[in-house]
Amino acid sequence: MKHRGTQKVVVTGEDFGPAVKKTIIKINQVIDLIDMNNLKVIEEKNGVLDEITGEEGIIRTEREIINAYISDEYGNKVNTASCYVAIELAISPSVGSPFIFHATTQLNNWCNPYRIYMWYGC
Repeated sequence: MKHRGTQKVVVTGEDFGPAVKKTIIKINQVIDLIDMNNLKVIEEKNGVLDEITGEEGIIRTEREIINAYISDEYGNKVNTASCYVAIELAISPSVGSPFIFHATTQLNNWCNPYRIYMWYGC
């Protein structure tokens, strides 16, 4: 099933720092069912490729899906058809951070780019 849409991510503060825990997607069609077993989510962001040299580049990581459901525009589960889907994602200190640590400055910055791609029916 191919749908186009827009999305927003929900960033939460965890004891290890910020994490993208959920994405809310507005698709161009009203649906009444989503099966998380048919979803695939890829996170793409700039990150550190080599800890020793500090070399940065684009990192792609498949994210573990915890739950997916039809939602309202705020990501709250609904029991009616909607054009919004919420996908809850697993997080850890090494997965889901929208930040990159720059060894040269010893500071965190927002990843740029930071993208979440979703496929349904894969």
